[in-house]
Amino acid sequence: TTQFASGLQLASAFSGTEILPEGLESSQSYWQMTQALIERFRVTNEYDVPKDWSSASYPLAFASLNQAAFFPGLFRDMFQADSKICELLEKLQSIHYRTDGIEIKPVHIGIDINMDVSDCLDLVPTLIYLLPHIQGQHRLTGFQNLIHKESDRLAECCNLLKVFGVPHKMQDNQFFIQGSDHLKVPFSYLEMPDDHRMVMAGALFLRHHYRDWE
Repeated sequence: TTQFASGLQLASAFSGTEILPEGLESSQSYWQMTQALIERFRVTNEYDVPKDWSSASYPLAFASLNQAAFFPGLFRDMFQADSKICELLEKLQSIHYRTDGIEIKPVHIGIDINMDVSDCLDLVPTLIYLLPHIQGQHRLTGFQNLIHKESDRLAECCNLLKVFGVPHKMQDNQFFIQGSDHLKVPFSYLEMPDDHRMVMAGALFLRHHYRDWE
């Protein structure tokens, strides 16, 4: 995986050993981030660790549907593929870039979303929460490697959509999700896999629909 390749490259960066990944079909930007980090350390030993867009995607998605929020010190990072959620939030007209961070204001519009997620697979659980609540016919491609994550995230995403009654289907390597800005679901207990991203996606659904439940 990209994580192993990046770890090996970081460990051997100054030993003269070069790691050449083969068959790298997804998450390429993370490999590029590793290369850029190594080059930076060839000229300086200082580095400001950016905010993690994979983690930020959950509150960003929730805020875009529910409440105004400000995320200080969060800036789009060309090397973090999950910052691609910015493109979606721009289409929803809910994101505002400030010099000190990112501001979200929920704006509900109907729009069909088409995304290639091959480079941002960790973003998919967030999208599985967000897209069903946006009016439109949405299509994801490049999702096949989800089966190789901490769980079979492709199957788990489908299970989560099924629990909440979200129309969806897979056809010709395309994942279709029917979104609605009036999605109403009955209360449901969730049994989630030992996979933090799927747990977060489930938590977003529960928080969205049962925020007053105790």
